[in-house]
Order: sequence, then C-alpha cells, then structure tokens
Amino acid sequence: LYAYILIIISFFQLFKMFIASIRFYKLTTIMLMIAAVMPISANIVYLAGLMPLSYIDFTPLMLSLSIIILLVGVIKMNLGNVIPITKAAVMENMKDGVIVIDRKNRILEINPIAYDLIGSANKNSIGKNIKDIWPESEKYIQYPDKDGTKKIKIPNLKETKFYEIMVNPSFNHYNEINCRTIIFRDITEKEKTENILRNRIRFSKLVARISASFISSPPKDINNKIDKALKIIGKFANVDRSYIFLTKKNGKYMDNTNEWAAEGITAQKDNLRMIPCFQFKWWVDKLLHYEDIYFEDIAKMPPEADKIAEFLKSQDIKSIAVVPIFYKNRLEGFLGFDSVKDKKKWSEEELSLLRIVGNIFVNAIENYKADRKIKYLSFYDSLTGLYNRAYFEEELKRMNTKRQLPLSILIGDINGLKLVNDAFGHLEGDKLLKTSANVLKNCCREDDIVARWGGDEFAILLPKTPEPELKYIIERIKNTVNKTNNKKLPLSISLGTATKTATGTDILKIIKKAEDLMYRRKLLERKSMFSSLLSSLERSLWEKSHETQDHAKRLQDLAVKLGSAIKLPESAIDDLVLLSKLHDIGKIAISEKILQKRSALNSNEWEVMKRHSEIGHNIVSASPQLAHIGEAILCHHERWDGMGYPHKLAGEHIPVTSRIISIVDAFDVMTNGRPYKQVYSKTEAKKELEQLAGSQFDPFLVEIFLKILD
Repeated sequence: LYAYILIIISFFQLFKMFIASIRFYKLTTIMLMIAAVMPISANIVYLAGLMPLSYIDFTPLMLSLSIIILLVGVIKMNLGNVIPITKAAVMENMKDGVIVIDRKNRILEINPIAYDLIGSANKNSIGKNIKDIWPESEKYIQYPDKDGTKKIKIPNLKETKFYEIMVNPSFNHYNEINCRTIIFRDITEKEKTENILRNRIRFSKLVARISASFISSPPKDINNKIDKALKIIGKFANVDRSYIFLTKKNGKYMDNTNEWAAEGITAQKDNLRMIPCFQFKWWVDKLLHYEDIYFEDIAKMPPEADKIAEFLKSQDIKSIAVVPIFYKNRLEGFLGFDSVKDKKKWSEEELSLLRIVGNIFVNAIENYKADRKIKYLSFYDSLTGLYNRAYFEEELKRMNTKRQLPLSILIGDINGLKLVNDAFGHLEGDKLLKTSANVLKNCCREDDIVARWGGDEFAILLPKTPEPELKYIIERIKNTVNKTNNKKLPLSISLGTATKTATGTDILKIIKKAEDLMYRRKLLERKSMFSSLLSSLERSLWEKSHETQDHAKRLQDLAVKLGSAIKLPESAIDDLVLLSKLHDIGKIAISEKILQKRSALNSNEWEVMKRHSEIGHNIVSASPQLAHIGEAILCHHERWDGMGYPHKLAGEHIPVTSRIISIVDAFDVMTNGRPYKQVYSKTEAKKELEQLAGSQFDPFLVEIFLKILD
C-alpha cells in the first residue's frame, strides 16, 4: 500500500514537471514516468486477473525493465544531473546570465538574462550545441583564467557591453566533467568607470609629459615641442588633424603655425598661412567671447557660418572642435581637432585636454617671446636695431686674432643731434638716429659688426679689411648720407677710422685712434653742419609759424637803427642781426595747432607757448658760433616791470639786445598784423608803444625808437 501511494505521488509530481518543462526536459520526464508506472501497472493487471495467463506475475519483469530504462537514462542522458529542481526560483530570477552545458557542449539550461546577451539564444536553445548559437564561445569556455574568469566585450542587439565570464565545471567520481555552468555578469558600468579612471590617469600623465617637455627644453626648440605635443594629443583624442593658429599683426591675421596630420590625411598648414580675420568674422567673434567652436556635423553649422562651413568641407572635414587661446585676456589664437574620416563626438575630457594644452602652448610661446626679447635687449640696441656696445666688445675680443687681420674700426658720430632734439623733440632725434643706423648698416658687409656705441655714436668692426677697402666703405657711407638728406632735417655723420695690421698692437689704442680722428673731423665739419642745420630750422619755422623772411628783414633794419642810435658796439649790432632771424627759433618745437590758432590761447596752450624762448636758448647754445646770443633769445619776452617770462627779470637786468628786439618785434607785429591781432596804423602803433613804455618796454629805448620812426 505504501509503495502504491509513493509511486502514485511520484507519478503526479513527474506529470506536473512534464507540463511545466520545455521540450528537452519533457522527453526525460516521460522516461521517468514510464519507468515509474511499469511495475505498478503489471502488478495491478496480475492482481485483477486481466492477463490471459493469470497465474504468471509480470511485475518482476516490468521492474527489471524499469531499472534498465533508468540505468540507460542515467548513463546516456545524465538524468541524474538535469532534473530542474527549483529552476523557476533560482534560474529565472538571477540577475546574471546563466548557461549550463554538458560535456558535449549541449545546452542543458539557459536563463532569460542570457537570451539578451546572446542575440540568437532563446528557451528553445536547450539541447543545441552552444557553438551553434554562440560561435565565439569556445575561446571563452575552454580556457578560462586560473581563477575561472574572463572579461569580454559582447555585441548584442542594442549596444556593446562588457561581461565577466565565470566557468565552473562539475566533475563526476571519475574526475570527468559532467557539465559546466557559465555565468555572465554585466560589468559594463564598472568597466566604464574603470575606463574613465584609466583615461584620467592617461590624461594626467599626458599633460604632465607635455608640460615637462616645454619646461625642460630650451625656448628655441618650441616649434619642435609644439609639433610633438600636437601629435600626442591628436593620437590620444583619436583625431585626424590637430593644429594651432596664432594671431599675427595685432590680431588682423590668423596663422596656422603648427599642425599634425594622421597617416593618410592631407596636411593643410601651407594653405592656411596668414588668413585675414575679416574673412572669418563669425569664427573670430566666437573666440573673442571665450566660446568653444564644436560641431559633430559640419553640415549643422548655423547659416551665418555658411562660408566657413564650405571652407571646412573643402578640406573634407566632417567634425571639428576648436578652443580659444588667451593670454592676459588677449586672444592669442586657437587650438583645434579635425575629424576627416568619420563624424566624431568629442567628450568633455577631450575638449578639456585642448584647453589645458592650449594654455601650456600659449605660456610656452610667451616665455619664448620673453626669452627672445631678453636676448635681443642683451645684444641689440632697442631703438636702432643695431648691436649694442656690450655685444660689440664681446665680438671685438673674439675677432682680435691674427686670422682677422687687418682688423679695421670705424667710429661715427651724428652731428647736431642735441640741436635736433631741442628743436624738434626727441622723436625727431630718434628718427635721425634710426636713419643713421640704416645708412651705416646698408653700407657695410654682412660679416661687419655695426653697433650703437653710445648716445649719438656708432662703432663698426670690419674684419679682414685693409685701409684701401676701408676708404671705399667710407666713401659709400658719405654718398648714401648725401642721398638720404632732406631739406627739413639734414643728416651729417663725422667718421674716424683706424686699422690693426700687427698682432702686437693693442686694439684699445686702435679704437682711441679712430675716436680721435672722428673728433678732429667733427670740429672741422661743425661750422658748415650748424649753418646747414640752422638754415633748415629757419625754413621750418617760416613754414609752420607766422615768422617770414620779410618780417626778419624788417626787424633787422629797425634793430640795427636803434642799436646804432644808442651807439652799441659792432659786436652787439651783429648780435641784433642774428637775433632778428633767430629770436623765435624755439617756436620750431611748438605745435602748429597752437602757432596757427586764431583765437586767444587757453592757459595750458599759453604755458606751452612760453617755453619757446627756453627752447630757442637751448638750440643756439648747442652751436659754438651762436651760443653767445642764447641769453638774449632767452630774455626777449622779459618785461621792464619784471612781469615777463621765463625768469621775471626787470629793468637793466634784461640784456639790451633783448630789450631792443622786444620793442621792434612788437611794432612790426602791430603794423603788419597777425591772425590773432588786428593791424594798427603807424600812429596807433606808436601810441601803443608810448603807453607800454615803463611797463613792458624800456622807456628810454622806446623814446629813441619813436624818434627814429619820425
């Protein structure tokens, strides 16, 4: 009875399993049900006497057949290993993919998670060879790592994911593999996180590497370092081109100075030199506003950038990323990536790399500029562009050898530079220095060392130059000076030379000899030079002010008559002749706007105007031939009552020649007029002089002058 009850219960359990099982398990369940029902069926038939041979009991025979069926199932079909106990609870609810295969790689069990990661797998895959639904499986399940795990990348229907595979074999008592359980654990997010960390480490190392390369290398290697850095970041970001553009000519042009192009990609640098910024206004405006320019698809650039888009398409660019480079809030250029082969989406990390490397580049470039400037200032004169004295002296030591003999030295000095500075201002004096420097440099050979020796002096070192050749160079300099001269500002350079022909001669003595000769020639040329320069000053004064040759002639006639009337010595009469032409020479340095102004001068303008007497004094003091009239020019606007300028002298403390020029100049201005003053009649002018006698003018000289006029 108990046996019947147990067999019936087992049969119903197997029947329930049969209903719930998939096709592979239905066959095994039927075999178990048949094996279970055969003995009890034979026994019931025997007890009921339903068999023709009722006296024979077939129960033992059926039991034997059941045992044979079970043995065949266990041996051939692994029935003992595949009964899916608690399958629904375990397999279907697991978050990992699970596949169970037998020793012949047939799938014994597979859960829904595994369906998703192997696109062709489903619940009907049980019984099939795993290679049929996953051809690549063998390399993962046959040779697992020592710990039984592998990390793989499996493409599925939606996206590529990362899985960790664990292969756990089960062994029988013969130490043979019965089956293998393959567990797929989705580690995509973990892998992404690890990949981000790996990239950040790579990123940090890359930035450190680039920074170190610029720090450790001399500034002169900057272009090579930029090229190498562009290659590094281009490969890191997996782009086809990486490049840098720098602004040139005060931001008017963009110049593609450096570029890296991947293998098979056409370089564009030679086609992108010195591009006018106005041609890419939209682009430059974006950069000036600190904006990145990033388009995954060039075709999606805005309408206002159509011309730029067409230009980029002509270079086969599909995607572009550009970041501006600033230094002290000044746009210095931009750094960019191009994708030519495919459209590319850049990560924020890759754009950050561009920005960081851009900052590294611009700082390196500015350091390079600063280094060049320091070196330039160390060796060159900043005004003229010639070598400076320090460099000249170093080269003098280097060339002071037998191999460079005959070694000639030329010393030059600009005549009248101080006079030009006083008359026209230091800007004009600087122009004269630059002109002189250009003349000397252009007249010398490439190997000659042309330097600014001092304020207005130049020195030239001429190796392997005998005296005949030196004379030819001097003649060339003089001819060039004559061709360069202009009427407004004549150029005059006194030259002295000396040549070292023997190794025993002290080079400093050669320099001293050249200087002495230059100073002797300067004394000889000074008179003609000052005469020429003063003539130029007079012409300039007549051009920019109301002073004229007629005015000077009238002043000379009146001043000489008044000087003779009071019996001044001949030398003072000669001074009056010079003062008639040069008393207002200081106006040469006054703005034409002030000199030509028709209305009254304001206080600031008047202060500027009053400086002309001091400037005139400085100009003539630079000439030995004219220095003696300097004080008279300085004082010709002093008043008898002490209220004049610049020193408020009074009475006879004012030089008599200044008092005379003051009177005759005022009379001529009144009777001939100025834009800012009406014309007086002779009578009105005489009356004005009478009224101002004793205050502005010397009353004694006014009385004598009025008699002369009568």
